[in-house]
Amino acid sequence: MHTYIHTYIHARTHTYTHIHAYIHTYIHTRTHAYTHTCMHAKRMERVYKGRYNKRVFFPTVNDRQKININITTIFTAMVTGHGKTRAYLHRFKILEQANCPCGNGDQTIDHLIYRCSILHTQREIFKRVVLKSGNWPAHKYELISKCLKSFLLFIKSINFDIL
Repeated sequence: MHTYIHTYIHARTHTYTHIHAYIHTYIHTRTHAYTHTCMHAKRMERVYKGRYNKRVFFPTVNDRQKININITTIFTAMVTGHGKTRAYLHRFKILEQANCPCGNGDQTIDHLIYRCSILHTQREIFKRVVLKSGNWPAHKYELISKCLKSFLLFIKSINFDIL
């Protein structure tokens, strides 16, 4: 009988130890993952504050989800900076030069929105709308959050075939 009780107690203790270790590991990994996610989010908030914030259309995913937008390839290219522009294509050696045909620098998203002389007429129309609700040059996030329809019209007017 003594051996039976000893075996039973040992089995229960072993099971308890195993369950305890499993729970500890589970809680630790979940807490670590949550802490890591929070730390990453805080780091990203610091990155997006201040100077860098002026360069992005959507500082956070929440900002993007708040706005109902019909996503097109041109919109995606303008917001992400991937594709369409000569600077992007040059980066991957698809084009030999990143220069804009207007001759005023590399053809980047900022160049197209704020400086390209080929888009002067379209930009002036867009600029008038933006000035009604803020300053020019406006931050990219403000272009979308305050003047989305005009921004969409502006980017639709960009003919990348001639640029």
